[in-house]
Amino acid sequence: MTSAYSRTANTFGFAAAAWPAAVILVQFSPFARGEQVPFNVVSSIGSDVNISESAFYECTFRNLWTYRRHPTNYPRNAYWKTIFMLAHSEEYQLWSEGELASPGVREVSQTGSIDKLLEEYYEESQNKTLFPRWRILEAAKWHTEDGRGKEVESDLPVLDVDADHPFVSTLATLKPYPDSFSGFIDWDARDPTTKRTTWLRSFSIETFPFDAGTRTFNDEPNEPPIPIFQYSDVNIPPDKRFTSGDLTIVLPTAR
Repeated sequence: MTSAYSRTANTFGFAAAAWPAAVILVQFSPFARGEQVPFNVVSSIGSDVNISESAFYECTFRNLWTYRRHPTNYPRNAYWKTIFMLAHSEEYQLWSEGELASPGVREVSQTGSIDKLLEEYYEESQNKTLFPRWRILEAAKWHTEDGRGKEVESDLPVLDVDADHPFVSTLATLKPYPDSFSGFIDWDARDPTTKRTTWLRSFSIETFPFDAGTRTFNDEPNEPPIPIFQYSDVNIPPDKRFTSGDLTIVLPTAR
């Protein structure tokens, strides 16, 4: 869950009055740019804070990838390697289903390293106003002693947005799989009911598993790489990973 605080552009630090929580990571639903995207929006609540003010979101990550929810071939060493999120402009896109993974996304999905991803950001920002506000949570492991996973929440770093960077995108690596990840892209933190003139007070999103298309199920290189794709009810993995107990539904892995 995320909480948002407003401040003026010239103020450093948080305002005395806080307006509560916006839930950020992992679930898929709307769109941001007028497109349908693969995530579920659990909730979104508006506010009267104008987008002329910067806003801060206190974010939480809830692990939904557990043996209870995803019993088939659930790995005993399942964990989240890197959880990455950023605020950005409309000109930038972190990743997109149906497109090839960038070298930075490939590196994050395979190793959890964000070095190449940040290089890509900086190269883009030299010519455009899209320098991202990024945050990272590394080695986020939710193991139990019996290897079945825990459905627990963890606080993420505060993320700030402003009128030039109103979109939020995330990418979280699912290990031990070769290049699987979960996340959402291009979520618009502006309230559509006010014609995007104010910030959302809070939002909650659930995300699904994706494959970066760079490695095979046997952890060999895909040559050539294939576009990023979502595991879904119409695209169930061969070994039924990420599915519910009846093997027919691919469930969200995080919220």
